[in-house]
Amino acid sequence: LANVPAFYYGTSPNKFFDYISSGLPVLNNYPGWLADMIKKII
Repeated sequence: LANVPAFYYGTSPNKFFDYISSGLPVLNNYPGWLADMIKKII
């Protein structure tokens, strides 16, 4: 995929929320709101 800012702030990764709700570790490989949220949690 191209480096398009819309992918950073216009997506909702449902699997991420499924994994954290079940207690599984998660990885994130792109910047944006999700990375910001993970930094706040850690």
